[in-house]
Amino acid sequence: SKYQEEEADLPKVEDLRGAAKGLMRLQDVYSLQVSSLVKGRFQRITNGGVIDVCSPAVSVSLSGDDCFLVGKVAYEQEDYYHSVQWLEESVRLFRGAGGQWSPENEGTLEDALDHLAFSHFKTGNVSYALSLSHELLHHDPMNGRVLQNVEKYEKLLGSAGPSRECSLRRPSSSYLRTRDTYERLCLTKGSQPMHFQNPRLFCDHFTNNNSPALLLQPVRREVLSLQPHVVLYHDFITGAEAEDIKKLAQDGLKRSVVAAGEKQETADYRISKSAWLKGSENSIVGRLDHRISVLTGLNVKHPYGEFLQVVNYGIGGHYEPHFDHATVR
Repeated sequence: SKYQEEEADLPKVEDLRGAAKGLMRLQDVYSLQVSSLVKGRFQRITNGGVIDVCSPAVSVSLSGDDCFLVGKVAYEQEDYYHSVQWLEESVRLFRGAGGQWSPENEGTLEDALDHLAFSHFKTGNVSYALSLSHELLHHDPMNGRVLQNVEKYEKLLGSAGPSRECSLRRPSSSYLRTRDTYERLCLTKGSQPMHFQNPRLFCDHFTNNNSPALLLQPVRREVLSLQPHVVLYHDFITGAEAEDIKKLAQDGLKRSVVAAGEKQETADYRISKSAWLKGSENSIVGRLDHRISVLTGLNVKHPYGEFLQVVNYGIGGHYEPHFDHATVR
């Protein structure tokens, strides 16, 4: 009965698959090495050297079964670019474990070899697929399907000319046409000129003489861009206020949706959980709304503005570039 009470908060299969996709998304956007991710490190190769993209305080290593589950998610989507890389790590770790089995494992060395062999076959690396299949038959010599695959691979290799070097290619995006630009921006953290490169950019204490509140407590303003006009207001919300808002939103977080005609639905290009907070005059949300109104001169209360939205992006969550407007009839 206690388990049933807690079950609603436990991760589901969808959460597991989402985490696997999130890891692969982080891998792609930040050009991370899978071999480093497996060790709990965030590293990439730059100019022939390994650099740390992020150094977490605690590094958590993945098991062969963890890697198998990530690779299997890619495999089931026929994404052999990712499945090869993650299943290679799975096979390496399963081999290193010497056949030891954990009660938590859903996969085995045989499972990983099976999926990896077919992944290599689909990418054109038939000789390696044959080698992995022979290794699999060593563990399961009566596997009829694998025996048929071996026969097929041998015929292909016998009838083919000189072998060509195979290269893995990442699948194209079905939604985002500007994916490379979008990911390059994430990878470089932007390319805005520094202030000394453009003397027209400046920082000041914004008072807005029409507002007594801002005269008493100016806001630190930094002009980041003139065209388009982009301004950053520093320390607009305190750390304590942010924590209070996150606590308020916790129970209301649900999978984010996008507009689909007159309905709303989930989408692969928006991965997050979000909650909408209504605020009274005396609540933290109400005080924040008032502060925004003082600064901008706009009425942000419903229905003139949306309720405060809190978003949790979890593991590798994202929202790809999009037009953020609605059509009113």
